[in-house]
Amino acid sequence: MADIQSLFDKLMALQTLEGASTKSALDRLGLFVDLSGDLGREDGNARALAWADELTKGKLLPRETALLEFFRANLWANRQAQKHHDANAAWAWEQPELQRQIFHLRSAAQHQGFPRLARLRRCQIFTNLGNQLDTLGRFVEAQAIWSRALAQDSHFGMALGNRGYGRFQYAASLYDHGHRDVFLFFAHKDLGAALSRKAKFEGDGYPEAKASFSEIKAKIEATINIRRAERLVVMEGYPTGRSKAERQYRRWVSHNGLFLNPLNDLSSYSIAAQDVLSRHPLRLLPDSFRRLSASSTR
Repeated sequence: MADIQSLFDKLMALQTLEGASTKSALDRLGLFVDLSGDLGREDGNARALAWADELTKGKLLPRETALLEFFRANLWANRQAQKHHDANAAWAWEQPELQRQIFHLRSAAQHQGFPRLARLRRCQIFTNLGNQLDTLGRFVEAQAIWSRALAQDSHFGMALGNRGYGRFQYAASLYDHGHRDVFLFFAHKDLGAALSRKAKFEGDGYPEAKASFSEIKAKIEATINIRRAERLVVMEGYPTGRSKAERQYRRWVSHNGLFLNPLNDLSSYSIAAQDVLSRHPLRLLPDSFRRLSASSTR
């Protein structure tokens, strides 16, 4: 802690970034934002925001602009964390700090310089954006964003773990037990991957996250029979139409996540290529999917 405080004090003593190269200035800003968050220092957040505004006035490459948006989002995450020490603030209807995070993360992800960022940064941006959307209760949209993070690197641990947790939450909202158990099965796969040796984690705080992932994984194992699910859950090989045109149309709808079917939020599997949300829902899952309960003996 003393080393962190000392480094923070040295950066705090810098009134401006003038004279530093753009790369050096961005490196300092990123470090300063992290230290301000670790120490809970609002004066550091305010100085970092001034530095970000200073950098914006200069000539930045597209990649540098996208990175600056990521740092801005982290700065607002610091402010949110500090504000939420007050329980009343945490449950307030208006959450400007969270809104600012989403704005800057979306700005980074949509910027033309985003593809030129390092793979780790791209993963972090999508993962953080998914996390904030999930916090807002937009867990369906968050699923797609976490999947975009994993499209950058399929072993990125925080995206895997958070998508697994998000699928666990999603399952709890489903009225159809067959759908629920399939979501739990996919959540278990994500959480298992996040806890595997292949998972990639960066920075501090991940032991706590892994402990949480492990706890949720155990809850799923107490709810459904994972071995039976591995044998019975088949997502592909279902008919998607009689004509070539109908099959092409259904593939397009599925790929864009437009079917009124929760399973379409897992991916564009052929089993989900039909609408099931209606006043009188059809029981369209295979009967085998309904025998995934951990207590089932069949």
